[in-house]
Amino acid sequence: MSKRFNKKIFTKFRIFIIICLVFLIIFITGLIKELFNRFQIDNQIRSLEQEITELDKENMEINSLINTWSTGSQLERQARLKLGLQKSNEKVVLIRRDENENDSNQSVIGPDSERIGNIISPKDKVNDTPNPIKWWRYFFASKIVENSNL
Repeated sequence: MSKRFNKKIFTKFRIFIIICLVFLIIFITGLIKELFNRFQIDNQIRSLEQEITELDKENMEINSLINTWSTGSQLERQARLKLGLQKSNEKVVLIRRDENENDSNQSVIGPDSERIGNIISPKDKVNDTPNPIKWWRYFFASKIVENSNL
């Protein structure tokens, strides 16, 4: 009887151990999945924090540009440089420098001259010249000047 009793206890104990092992495997699998999800979430949080710092930096740059442009001095400066605008009592002088030329070869356009192709001529001559001749000079005079340098 004691052998039968021991066999029953032993088989119950084996069943209990097998059930515990199944629950342990299920628990460890869930734990590994949760750790993997947490790792992915941490990586996502880090990338979003980097994006936030980049956006904050960009926002600060935009705010500084807004402050600069709201004063009007930058707007006036850009209007003068890009659009060629001037105040009523000012005269505009443009100095053109080519990167591949020496400093001794500079073209200066004064307030009373105009550039046509590679030719700088006074405005009064330009205004007297008919428009087709201006276009001819624009397209072909620069090529003649370039070919004469050969």
